[in-house]
Parts: sequence; C-alpha cells; structure tokens
Amino acid sequence: MAEKINAEEARQKSAGELDYQENKQNNTETLTLSVPPSDPEDHLYDWNYPIRNIFRVAAGYYSFIICGMNDSSIGVLIPTLEPYYGLDYLLVSLAFLAPFIGYSIAALISDKIHRLIGRCGVGIMGASCQVICYIVVCTAPPFPVFVIMYGIAGFGNGSIDSTVNSWVGGLKHSNEALGLLHGCYGLGGTICPAIFTAMIGHGIRWNHCYFLLIGMGATSILAFASAFWGETAVKYKQEVEKDVTNSMTEERRGDIENSSHDVDTTVGEASNDNKIMLRVVSDRLVWMLSITLFVYLGASVSFGGWISTFMIQVRHGAKDKMGYVTTGFWAGLTVGRMTLGFLVGHFQAEDYFVIFFILVSLASVLIVWLVPVLGVSVAFTIVFGIISGPVFPTIIASALRKLPKYLHVAGVGFCVAVGGGGAALPPFINGVIANKFGPRVLGPYTVILLSLMLVMWLLILKLHPQRN
Repeated sequence: MAEKINAEEARQKSAGELDYQENKQNNTETLTLSVPPSDPEDHLYDWNYPIRNIFRVAAGYYSFIICGMNDSSIGVLIPTLEPYYGLDYLLVSLAFLAPFIGYSIAALISDKIHRLIGRCGVGIMGASCQVICYIVVCTAPPFPVFVIMYGIAGFGNGSIDSTVNSWVGGLKHSNEALGLLHGCYGLGGTICPAIFTAMIGHGIRWNHCYFLLIGMGATSILAFASAFWGETAVKYKQEVEKDVTNSMTEERRGDIENSSHDVDTTVGEASNDNKIMLRVVSDRLVWMLSITLFVYLGASVSFGGWISTFMIQVRHGAKDKMGYVTTGFWAGLTVGRMTLGFLVGHFQAEDYFVIFFILVSLASVLIVWLVPVLGVSVAFTIVFGIISGPVFPTIIASALRKLPKYLHVAGVGFCVAVGGGGAALPPFINGVIANKFGPRVLGPYTVILLSLMLVMWLLILKLHPQRN
C-alpha cells in the first residue's frame, strides 16, 4: 500500500513539473510573439560592414578633427587676442564660456532634433554651425560677436558629438573605433595650435587663420551628407522603437509572471520622444557620467588651453615657441587615444583602466606644477596628454555597457553634450582665477578637477557595476 501511494505521489509530482515547464514555455513563446527577439544582424555591424560604414566612419572621424581644432583654437590665440582686443584674462576667458551654452542646448534637445531631422540632418546642422562661426570670426569682429560665434560653434560641436559618438559606439569593435574617433579629436587639437602658431609667426593676421577652418567645415558638410544620406528621422524613430523592444525582451524574459502590464503598450510609451528624454534626465547614471565627462574635459581643455601661457609667464619660455607645447599636449592625447584604446579593448576592463589613467594623470600634473624646470614641465605635459587621452572614449564604451540600448543615442548623446561643456566652463573659471592670482593656478586647478573626477568614477563603480 505504501509503495502504491509513493508511486502515485511521484507520478503527480512529475506531471506537475511537466505542466510547469509547459506553462513557462508558453509564456516565453507569448512574450516572444509580442516582443520579437533582437535581430542577429545587429551584432554584425562594424566599421567595415556593410561597406558603406567605411565612408560613415571616415566622415565621423573627419568631423571630430574639426571639433578638436575648434576647441584648441582659442587657447593658442590667447596671447594674441589679449593685446588685439585690449582685454585681460577674465574677459578673454568668455570665449571659453560661450561654447558651454551651445553644448548645453545641444544636450537638452539632442533626441528631439534627431527625431525631427535624423542623424544625417544633425551632422549637417552641426557642421554648418561651425562654418557660420568661422566665416564671421575671420572678419575679426568685435569681441562680443567673437564670443557669440563660439557659442554657435559649441552647439555644432555638441550636436556632432552626440550623433557620431552614439553611432560609432554601436559598432562591433566599439572600444577601438571610439579610441580612434577621439584620437581624431586629439589630432585636430594637435594640428590647430601648430598651424595657427606657424601662420602667425609668418606674419599672417590671427583672424585669417580661420579661412582654413571654413574650407574644412564646408568639406565636412558634404562628407556627412553623402555618407549618412538616408539616416532620416523616420529611420531613427524605428531604430529607437526596435531598441526599446529588444531591451524589454531581455528585461522581462526571465520574470514573465511578475509582469503586470502589456509589453507592446510599454514599448510604445518608452519609445515616445518625451518619455525617452524624461528617462534620460531622471536617470542617476546618466547624470553621474555627464558630470564625470564634464570634469574630465574641463581638466584637459583647461590645461591644454592655458599651458602655453603658463610656460611663458611661469616657466619663462620663449613666447614664439611655447605654442608648440600646446601642440605637444594634444599630440600626446592623440597618440594615447589611438594606441591605448586597443589595449583597453583587448582586456575589456574599461572601469579599471579609467582609474589607472586618472592616477597617472594626477602624478603628471603634480610634476608640471611642482618641479620648476621648463624641460621637465614640457615632458610631463606630453605624458599627461598621452595617458589622459583614452579616458573619454573609455568612459563612453563603459557607458554603452551600463545603459540599456534604447538609451544609447539619447543617454550617451546627453552625456557627451553636457560633458562637452567641460571644454568651456572650467577653462573660463581658470581664466577668472588666473586674472586674480596669475597663470600659476593652472597646476592646482587641474589637480582639483582630476581628483573630483576620480571620486565621481569610484562612485559610479560602486553604484553601477559593469554589465556584460
């Protein structure tokens, strides 16, 4: 009798398990029908596949060269702008502040303008804003107009930043591609001080240097239009909706029973432009990443923008030669991004590499600040450029791992646009302080910014560990 009872219980238990597995399979199939799985081809897109991506990558890289030239142009011209306009450090620093306003506006409306004119339209608009700035500045306008024009160029830079970063970050080899992308930014920051210094040294008026940027900006408009033609607003909206769908699938596939609302309705709500932007501005990780990038660019652009003045006034270097120190810094930044990015990509340990880069950067700036030898200061300026170079693309790669895919354009676009403001506001604040205490404040000011960045990054690692 006991054996019969045990056999019956075993049969019922086995039947119950089969029913549970069948129900679980049915639920999973139901979810799969309402929310289709990711397209396997999404994982095949890379810099060279499909073939058109080669031209898109080239157009994006070229646009970042111009962005780098734009951001480094003010710093190398400071010794010339001061006597030309008869201004002190404080007023000249307004030229650093204006782009911050442009970047901030680009951050707030990044997703909106993508939905209105698409990725192609955003790139063309950004490059057009740059060209407008250079056309006006080449006429040597009154200084307030000069400042306003750099605000317009800042909006263009922010727009290009958001659209190119999010697209390149979605490629298969994103670490390497982002490293090269931001290496192109550093390349622009390298060649602009060298070219402007050489042109001014040969007697060319400072404002005529901008004819070069006009030609390059016009070429960028044509390159972006031809490479990204077809990346319309409609296509962008479809991509966002598909990314939302795929993210919902991954999040809910493991816990169907607890889902209390319809997946299709949730997808429609989440892909709405207002909902996306609301999600972005209310996301703690997005803001923490934005602040980290803001402080990083604040440290690097403040240092790169004011280092030639520091070398002339504090280290007593030759005025006609110290512009090349700025070139050395940006050259180091370029080399770092184009080489160390492959090292980061090999180990896939972005979070820890950022800590290493920040610590070595701190040591380099401390040596520049505390060792009163011109040659040593020049050498460690270059070291700082090399080791700090890959920080920005490495953080972007980490952000793309931490954020859901449907927030890549809006979220990462917001981060790079707000972070891009660091190329404007912190250099302005450095100028305000330097106006009172002299350019020797560059050392402690940069150390404070890098220390703040390290604290922010450690907080991000604690609150948002890296996802696979």
